[in-house]
Amino acid sequence: MPSRNTAATTAPRSCFLHVVLTGLITWIAGPAQALDQREHSPGVHDTQLRQCYENLPVDPARSVALAQEILSDPEHTLVARIRALTCLSGAEGVRGNAAESRANAYQAIEILEAEAPNLPDFETAGGYNAIANALAVINDWPMAMELSERSLAIGTRLGHVGAQIAALSRIAHINIDYQEDYEAAEKRLRDAIALASATDQRGIEVLVYNLGYSLFKAGRLDDARNTLDNALAMIRTPTTNAPRNVSIEMRTLAYLAAIKAAHGQVDQGISELTDIIQRQGDLPDTPAEASSRTLLGNVLLNQGRAQETLAQADTAIDLATRGRFHREQRDALTLRASALAALGQAQEALDARDQAHRLHVDALIGTTLGGLASMRTKINQASDDIVSRRDALLIVLRNILIIAGALLLAFLLFTQARTSREFTRLRKSDPLTGLLNRHSVTQHLDALSRDTAANPVGPRTSHALFLIDIDNFKTINERFGSRAGDEVIKAIALRLRDASGVSGIAARWSGDEFLLALPCNDMAEGRREADRLHTALTGAALAPASVQQQTLSISMGFASFPFFPGDSLHTWQDCLPLADQALSAAKQTGGNAWVGIWGNESGNGTPLHIIRGSTDRAQIKGWIEVATSKGIDQNDLLLDRDGPASFVMRPMHDPALP
Repeated sequence: MPSRNTAATTAPRSCFLHVVLTGLITWIAGPAQALDQREHSPGVHDTQLRQCYENLPVDPARSVALAQEILSDPEHTLVARIRALTCLSGAEGVRGNAAESRANAYQAIEILEAEAPNLPDFETAGGYNAIANALAVINDWPMAMELSERSLAIGTRLGHVGAQIAALSRIAHINIDYQEDYEAAEKRLRDAIALASATDQRGIEVLVYNLGYSLFKAGRLDDARNTLDNALAMIRTPTTNAPRNVSIEMRTLAYLAAIKAAHGQVDQGISELTDIIQRQGDLPDTPAEASSRTLLGNVLLNQGRAQETLAQADTAIDLATRGRFHREQRDALTLRASALAALGQAQEALDARDQAHRLHVDALIGTTLGGLASMRTKINQASDDIVSRRDALLIVLRNILIIAGALLLAFLLFTQARTSREFTRLRKSDPLTGLLNRHSVTQHLDALSRDTAANPVGPRTSHALFLIDIDNFKTINERFGSRAGDEVIKAIALRLRDASGVSGIAARWSGDEFLLALPCNDMAEGRREADRLHTALTGAALAPASVQQQTLSISMGFASFPFFPGDSLHTWQDCLPLADQALSAAKQTGGNAWVGIWGNESGNGTPLHIIRGSTDRAQIKGWIEVATSKGIDQNDLLLDRDGPASFVMRPMHDPALP
């Protein structure tokens, strides 16, 4: 791996920092001209403050020195103190000193709250948003969200567009990276984009990129592609004399390349991601490079190239760990677990998943402990200011009771929110495998059908609906017991989850049967995906120890959805019986095989019950295409119902077919 310079470990921690940093510098420079009172102006420290914030993402040590120099000057003003503490908090966070970062942030909050009536509203709003940004760096998401909401409320009341955009962007960031609430993030970002568009604000291309990023994380790849294309056009045709934002351009291109790969342009996607990673390393943009390596690793894993995936994951983990980029580190560890599972290294895969989970838990614990430490500090400071020990004790006891009550309420609210999210997740998931359950996947596919019906013309992504069945599962249960059978189902589900990628919809359909919807534009892509899935879900290495290394195999059937190109008449539920027929055909050949049925343009308008009833004739007329795994004779699959391997129960002769 190429060597990294010092800046590599201090690059921006998030795709949102570019927007927020611009807002912070505006906050520093903006109000000074409008402030008449010396106490409410940065005064002689204006230049030092600007340098403090400009150095924050690239040289945080310099920012720390500048902030401390301002704070040590007895002549510094109230505004200068607030801004210096906020910059110091952000710089310590980038350096990985969470305790120091949090202490300075909470001190700045205390001053802002105490002096808010005496400060201009713009100063208060900018201060809240700046502190929220610093706290987000150290994963204190709850307080960052609270401060961002305060800043948004003030900005909305004042009609100050810049303050509103900065707050909306920060809230969206929290929605995505902490809460995984992509619907809320989309609303916030669209509001920010509308404000920026109406007032000709700079940085709108970054907001559009952030929206594309959110849509990608939500799995809405077509919407993400269109949004990211718009962002790329804005980046490459700037409306001002500002330099082109190469970092955001590379990030945009990386997600577009990943979408290309998900839609079947695998070689092009891999080539583009490889080039982008090299350029991000040269910038350097370390968190973006770690993310791009994780994207590339997922593409490679979907192609069955687990060893190459592991190499990308390990490099991404190294970059994210040295730079203390927690979200990127978690994503890379999750990828490492998937690669190890594909290589048959089950224990190592579980260790990597546990490590990723611990990162998330540690961040939550750190946030809670940080809040407790801050409250304890406030109590101590209050005690020091009281001359009478008796009065001090009473005040401390009162504060303890107040804080204890507040903490209890906060804990209950936090637990309720976490429990609600967990209940929602469990309600949507199969308890044994963690995949979507039948009810939840039905909702997902119903939404897919509605999107198809709403867009009967124009380009869109087709899907292949796969039904996957474990071969000889009854024998496994009888020979090794139901507990071993559950272990087999979980092992298949783990591989299926990894193989489905970001664009697939995977579910446990029933018993030992799984359903998977994958973007596929034609039968050629369907064949490639079927071969890839069959390889990923078959083999002795997949079997848990409880079945004594017995070689596991699966049978699959798939059908296109929409079944015919441009078909808006049939839902996924109309197409699924064809996938089921294909699965039956695969099992009747002896199993360990796949069969696929794809509708052609010439059959458009033909009712699917006719296709199901006379599959061989529909193929002869060119209405459908049938494909099988290697070693299967298609002629055996298209016999009449009296044939030995017929896979449909044919009705009486339909006059629509000769």
